[in-house]
Amino acid sequence: MVIIPHGVESTAIEAIRKIKNNVDVFNKTNKFPFHLSISAGYAMSTEKTGNIMNLFKEADANMYQDKALYHQEAET
Repeated sequence: MVIIPHGVESTAIEAIRKIKNNVDVFNKTNKFPFHLSISAGYAMSTEKTGNIMNLFKEADANMYQDKALYHQEAET
């Protein structure tokens, strides 16, 4: 989990992109008998007193959506 205080959505998207890119580079430059992959999700709140559990649930749902997309793309 990554928390970005006062962050904007583009910052979260860019952080996820960089992490996934680093995993891709790792997979391409290391000859291991396995392939690493990650799924990521994020949630945003503009409320100072928002319910943190709702943010966790939203980020978790987004992570599972990302995971499903990864597996769908891997099948094609």
